[in-house]
Formats: sequence, structure tokens, C-alpha cells
Amino acid sequence: MRPAFLYAGLAWQRSWETKRDGIRYTGGFGFYLNHALSAGAELSGTRFLNPPRGDAYDALAMTLQLSYQVTPRIGITSHVSIGLTDGTPDAVVGLNLLWRP
Repeated sequence: MRPAFLYAGLAWQRSWETKRDGIRYTGGFGFYLNHALSAGAELSGTRFLNPPRGDAYDALAMTLQLSYQVTPRIGITSHVSIGLTDGTPDAVVGLNLLWRP
């Protein structure tokens, strides 16, 4: 078991319907509280290369999450995401159930 972890990502995204491009970036960290419980934070954003006139060039959000591994095959993750720019929702709350067959 690793006590803490860091991650980062970079991706290009394309909307085929609107023909708009963007660069998506993420970075975060997490740590294990015990063998089944972990917590983390993530900063994620998108830089739109050709937004519609009047729209923001950046969308940035901060996410806090808590995960619990119920069994080796079932996990539960809850998260709260807070928008930091005008191009993102003010707040998003989510709950995911992960199942590995």
C-alpha cells in the first residue's frame, strides 16, 4: 500500500458538433487513511482554443473526493466539485459506485 500519490494529465478534446477544440489538464493528490479509505483533491480545467464569441477561454474546477473500498470488487466514491471560473458550474456533488466483475 502506498501512503500517498500524485497524478497529472493532459489531453486534447474536440467537439465534433460545434467544431471547437480545447486542452484539458488535471492534477491532484491523494492519500490512504487506512486499507479501505482514501481522500484526495484535484484541480482540473480546460483551455478552449476557439470558444464562441463572448464565452470564457478557461473553465477551472477544484474537486474534493473520498473513496471507500467496500470489498475487493466494490468501491464507493463521493466528490464535491467547486467551479472556480465563470465557465464552470458553481458546485457539483456526486456519488459513484464502482464494480469490477
